[in-house]
Amino acid sequence: MKKMKLIIMLSVLVGFFASAQKTYYVSSQNGNDNNSGLDQNVAFKSIQKAVNSVNEGDTVRILSGIYTGGNDSPWSEIFMSISGSEGKYITFSGVPDAQGKLPTIVSASVKGIDMLGSSYVIIENLEFVPANQDVKGMIDNPSFGLELWRARRAIGIDNGSHHIIIRNNYVHDFPGNGIAIGGSEVVLIEGNLVEHCAFRSQNGNSGISSYQPANLDVSSFPEYPNHRIIYKNNVSRYNVNLRGFLGGGNRITDGNGIIVDDHIQDQKENGVPYNSRTLLIGNICYGNGGQGINVFSSDNVDVYNNTLFDNAQSTRISNPAYPIAVGDSQLSIGRVKNARVKNNILYNSNDSKTTISRYQDENITYDQNIHWNITGNPEPINSNDFIVNPKLKNIQALSESQTILLATTSNPFNINGASAKLFTPTENNNFPVQDMNLQSNSPAIDRGVNVGFGTIIGGSIDIGAKEFQGTINTFDDMIVSTLVPNEVVVGQEINITVSYEAKENRDISIVFQLDSSPYTVYKTNRIRVSEGLGTIDIPIFIPENTPLGIDKYQFQVYITSVGGDWNNRLGNLNKPNIDCVSGNTVTQVLEVGAKGNCSGEQIEILLDNESVAQFILTNDIEVYRYVNYKEGQNIKIAFVNDDNSSCDLNAYIDWIKICDTLYQTEDYSSRTGCGSSEWLYCNGNFDFGNLPCGQNRNGETTMEALEIYPNPISNSFFIEHIKNESLSIKVINLEGKILKSFQSKTDDVKSTFAIEDLPKGMYLISIYSKISGDQKTIKIYKE
Repeated sequence: MKKMKLIIMLSVLVGFFASAQKTYYVSSQNGNDNNSGLDQNVAFKSIQKAVNSVNEGDTVRILSGIYTGGNDSPWSEIFMSISGSEGKYITFSGVPDAQGKLPTIVSASVKGIDMLGSSYVIIENLEFVPANQDVKGMIDNPSFGLELWRARRAIGIDNGSHHIIIRNNYVHDFPGNGIAIGGSEVVLIEGNLVEHCAFRSQNGNSGISSYQPANLDVSSFPEYPNHRIIYKNNVSRYNVNLRGFLGGGNRITDGNGIIVDDHIQDQKENGVPYNSRTLLIGNICYGNGGQGINVFSSDNVDVYNNTLFDNAQSTRISNPAYPIAVGDSQLSIGRVKNARVKNNILYNSNDSKTTISRYQDENITYDQNIHWNITGNPEPINSNDFIVNPKLKNIQALSESQTILLATTSNPFNINGASAKLFTPTENNNFPVQDMNLQSNSPAIDRGVNVGFGTIIGGSIDIGAKEFQGTINTFDDMIVSTLVPNEVVVGQEINITVSYEAKENRDISIVFQLDSSPYTVYKTNRIRVSEGLGTIDIPIFIPENTPLGIDKYQFQVYITSVGGDWNNRLGNLNKPNIDCVSGNTVTQVLEVGAKGNCSGEQIEILLDNESVAQFILTNDIEVYRYVNYKEGQNIKIAFVNDDNSSCDLNAYIDWIKICDTLYQTEDYSSRTGCGSSEWLYCNGNFDFGNLPCGQNRNGETTMEALEIYPNPISNSFFIEHIKNESLSIKVINLEGKILKSFQSKTDDVKSTFAIEDLPKGMYLISIYSKISGDQKTIKIYKE
């Protein structure tokens, strides 16, 4: 009995040690394939040795260095036909060096990693580049030849492989595909950067692709029970075809960022359509020759939360030897049934392209996608899509020289030769690395529809590949209010008080200029402000040589992007009718609104019965100004050239205005000379008497002159107004609900209103004059 127990225990121990998961190490610099590989000090030299040694659940740590396959096979630099099991993946993981550089596989074979019938395998944290020299004699080998050399790819997943995860790798400069799936399924391609591939092949290659996958009798990924091919969070950029597709009449057909190709398998004799769903989510594709994403001849595809910008570069090719077949869109849905396209940002660099190209599509759902052109408005697919600038954080269209470099044959590598000169656009030619994060004021924030995937920050998922993680900016770019004097003195500095909103760092400029054409500028000043709400004093000096006389002036206050000018303004406020006076005598402006019956009528302004200005009228109401009126002077407006020999000359005096207060002639004057109401039919005058500034016998006021101070507001605000003016003030939230109502005090010229009980935020203040019926709304911010 004791002997039997001992045998059973030994059998259990042997089984345990045989199935124990191991970690192997590979070092191209210090390893040896005769080592055990079980420690860094006894690492293997080649990755292939590790592939041949692993069992289910094992991990291979690939240390920093340059790796080749260590074999003479032109097919595979590294060949894998291995299997883990559910919960026991075999993992090949690169270990970056101190500078973050990944271990690099240099491939002179058709495939850098060739996976045939493999399962439960993870490939991560590796860099893949093609060899520059044909060290394996592929070109001269009749079984391979020049075209296979030109069609090399980094990773191939073929022949019934399943449960394969390819993640966080850097793939670049392969003349064929970057990462390609064929005859396999249950594959996750996640977090990879693939750039500048597909340029030399005549096989219609792209950055990342799946072609004719297989229907395998295996389980799905637990995280993706409804999808069996998944492209997630990849960046695929600057992949272009520069040679025509042999199977497509020598036309440029591909060079896509990501392509889902012929899943219905009608390009294959007796092909069996692929019946599972494919998911593309969170991918960023830009600068590719074909579409950012191309779904072609494939059913049951979900395209969720991707950001596609400035693709379809191949449409710029003008070489007649390679006519264009690719569409001019960011996303293509062609020969497709039962697809869903939701929450994508589709952004063109110019209006000669479309955001989506569609043909022979059936039962396609489009929802909450953003379409935008830099220079024109695209057509939305349906009413749930948006035409709006998504406000990506930092993007730029390619220059003409860059598009020529990408999309024509005048480039630094030999298209028809054997060598494959390495060429990484972002490193060698200053191609932009686009930042596709959302700005804090992006309309894509919280505007997406729930698709069952992705991290939601805020009330709803965002549109596009990147979920915004900062503080949402609800500010506008605008000048909220200004406090500007009605009169300035030459040779003196004044302060203009400006309240503003800014979405980000902005410039605020003040211009002191004539208020009529030509708008001669006498002085400017500019100040940089930060994102948010604020109130600042901006000084401006009124030059000594500013003309006095009858000229009227204005202040223009405008907000621009940093370094912008009036042509780039984002918002502005003007303060017109500014008097410019000498420092010796304080004067006011006197304005007369008048016209003639015929044109040619002459009027003059008399102050204290002395003529100070003469004007010739037209037959339209115009404003005639005199700038040296002194408060308290007696005002008369006289008609002096009555005549009816050829036309009956009559003068119409509609109103006068002093100190920003308007006085109607029929209400505030007495007439000397024949006439009626506001007309003088013969020489005579309207006598307005002396009208002190700040008083208006009829309570009239200029509503646009009213402002709210301070702004932003802490606890209370005040409004300066005409004495005896009756104002109704309402505080309204942004949903239109009235929160508070006030009445101005008629015996004051400044009324103060408390709002300390309101929470922090944006409000609207509605001001209504019960006397004039005028109304004004001002936006405020409660701190």
